[in-house]
Amino acid sequence: MLGCVVGGLGLATHGVAAGLRYDRTLGAPLTHWVGRPVYPPWQWMIWAPRFAPRHPQLFDRANLITFGAAALGLTGVVFSSILRRRRPANSTAHGSARWASDEELARAGLGAYSGRSGQRFRSIRARHRSGATGLI
Repeated sequence: MLGCVVGGLGLATHGVAAGLRYDRTLGAPLTHWVGRPVYPPWQWMIWAPRFAPRHPQLFDRANLITFGAAALGLTGVVFSSILRRRRPANSTAHGSARWASDEELARAGLGAYSGRSGQRFRSIRARHRSGATGLI
């Protein structure tokens, strides 16, 4: 998004400078590139109070370019965040361990309930390497 905003500002500034025929009253440029002066990207906003009353269409176009570039950047951010949120339903990125359900324990023959006064406790019995069954 930052690149779109800075790019839009730079394009708008160049457009305003070209529309004003790179007049000396615009001030000193940062540098020259391909024989043209290059101004800071935000410079058109500094020129606006001074030159916009005499050249309103030029500065209206600069506004449109700047805000269009910002909207384009924001749209890209929104779409990329939407695409990043789409993940597979059963992601194992942070491990896949979970507690077994009652049905899975019953199928495996591992579960039995025991308890007192209405409380339920899970006891799991499993075979040891020796073949004996014990409480885990």
